[in-house]
Amino acid sequence: MQTEYTGRQMSISQKLRAQATLGLDRIERVVGRSAKAHIILTTEKHRQMAEVTVSTRKHGIVGMAESTLIESALHDALDKAEKQALKHKEKIVGRKRNTKIERADLYPDGIAV
Repeated sequence: MQTEYTGRQMSISQKLRAQATLGLDRIERVVGRSAKAHIILTTEKHRQMAEVTVSTRKHGIVGMAESTLIESALHDALDKAEKQALKHKEKIVGRKRNTKIERADLYPDGIAV
């Protein structure tokens, strides 16, 4: 997965990159390797914000979180993005092909029309 990091009003340390890589590996298992990720970390006074954007071929996943610590904000944003990816995958897998209602289902007693 291609990953791009952006730090607004801060520099991104190796510890944060490692944490982001571990979280994106979990998301990559769900969405596949062809996805692209963009992680934006922002600092404003006492607010630390993290935004994780994962772009796949057919769907975009965005997880945003805010906290007093940047590590917890990044963790929460990665969790939100992972939940969205799992929900989207369940929707895709849950769809059935050729959903036809058979006559036996319509008339369980064998009554022919």
